[in-house]
Amino acid sequence: MTRADYSRTCAGCGSVVTEDWVNGQKCFRCYEPGQTCGYIVGIERFLPYVPAWCPKMGGCLRPPERYEVQKK
Repeated sequence: MTRADYSRTCAGCGSVVTEDWVNGQKCFRCYEPGQTCGYIVGIERFLPYVPAWCPKMGGCLRPPERYEVQKK
């Protein structure tokens, strides 16, 4: 897994869409295909970093082999 990139934000990424949120606020949602499609990367402003799970940085939430159902 990659590490979060604290030198930049998701601002300007083509996969980020601005949506209406509660109480008139705006949220920024990542629609890059992958496990994290639809994750929020900020409300009113972007997170102060690019998350480690960013598919464009080669990140993911967990290795694919962990998705298999464990046998008891």
